[in-house]
Amino acid sequence: IPYLAELGVDMVWLNPFYPSPQRDNGYDISDYTAVNPVFGDMADFEEMVRVGKEHKIDFMLDMVLNHCSTEHEWFQKALAGDKYYQDFFFIQDQPTDWLSKFGGSAWAPFGDTGKYYLHLFDVTQADLNWRNPNVRKELFKVVNFWRDKGVKGFRFDVINLIGKDEVLVDCPENEGKPAYTDKPIVHDLSLIHISEPTRLGMISYAVFCLKKKKKKTPSPRDRQKCRMKLFTKIIINHIIISTDQQSLQQKNHQPL
Repeated sequence: IPYLAELGVDMVWLNPFYPSPQRDNGYDISDYTAVNPVFGDMADFEEMVRVGKEHKIDFMLDMVLNHCSTEHEWFQKALAGDKYYQDFFFIQDQPTDWLSKFGGSAWAPFGDTGKYYLHLFDVTQADLNWRNPNVRKELFKVVNFWRDKGVKGFRFDVINLIGKDEVLVDCPENEGKPAYTDKPIVHDLSLIHISEPTRLGMISYAVFCLKKKKKKTPSPRDRQKCRMKLFTKIIINHIIISTDQQSLQQKNHQPL
């Protein structure tokens, strides 16, 4: 960390390090509030944040809230027949014609129930139903958990896919993508509900977007300085949220 500080780094963006069966490089999360033993433990994470703060380095987490691993306790409880948790997912009598981004159908048999569950990615990544306020409440708890650990920002993976309709139907166009991608309600679910009561006090967030900088060949001087500003570009269709609006202003980021 002292070396990163010498390079001018002020924010480190961490890929998923949570417990996971690793079917999708950690983006299939089985526990949102723990550290995969492969990478260490919570004490290691807390020490990293503490030392980072001493060197004016903050941490941003990659958070995957569109779907979770089928090994997550929510899905396992749903599979065991708990209707409360079955409503956390998209479970239907008949699958649609949508295709998974990993190939094949986007639906898989839900145990031996004769029903099917939605997985836009790997078959072990069940899509979460953001229209269910209980789902949003649990996911907001996850974000608050890491905020309490000192995390200063989040990058929400494929957040543009959470605006699925209440009833999912066939869509032969482009493998079904128009039926669930960039739907207008995404803004309602991911932004308006930031201030809803179930958000558990997360109203201190500042949501912001960033301008995409033009590519430029770095000069030797630039390489030497190596000032890594992770917030100098935005990956399309992802939202980055900071917990500290003042720090955004200091870093010249523009709130929405």
